[in-house]
Amino acid sequence: WHPWRELKLSVGPGVEFNGHDSVFLGRVSVGYDFKIGRFTLAPEMSGDFTHESRSFVYGLTLGWGF
Repeated sequence: WHPWRELKLSVGPGVEFNGHDSVFLGRVSVGYDFKIGRFTLAPEMSGDFTHESRSFVYGLTLGWGF
């Protein structure tokens, strides 16, 4: 969801795999798209939440418009 210009917010379900176990998780993310032609480059921060733990992920995503 883009609430303002290139700012993006995301929420969704996921699965985390730990060896032989798998755990349901929820992810919340915020990022900002910088447009470069048909591509976007976005610094992004995400938080993953399970019933047992929390983890935070920082990264750079590359998008391609089609």
